[in-house]
Amino acid sequence: MHFPPTIQQILGPRGFSTLQGKAHTQIRKIMVPAFSPKTAEKYIPRTLELAESTCADWTATAEAKGEDGMKAYTFQESHGKLATSMLASQAA
Repeated sequence: MHFPPTIQQILGPRGFSTLQGKAHTQIRKIMVPAFSPKTAEKYIPRTLELAESTCADWTATAEAKGEDGMKAYTFQESHGKLATSMLASQAA
């Protein structure tokens, strides 16, 4: 899939979404286990906890943090998924 230059600029030239061919296949093989139904089920409690605390923070300050807030949320969420995935693969 080819993205318009503006989307490539946002996602980055080496982001998973914009990779193609062999590079995409290699990264996909690494990432797929982290998104299996069994592993994804483990993410639900942390995802809910993080979403609720983020919304509570934004409500308490009466301010949504916009792009910076979403970046922080995404980082926290993905960091938790990566750790869960790594622990699951070590246990297997």
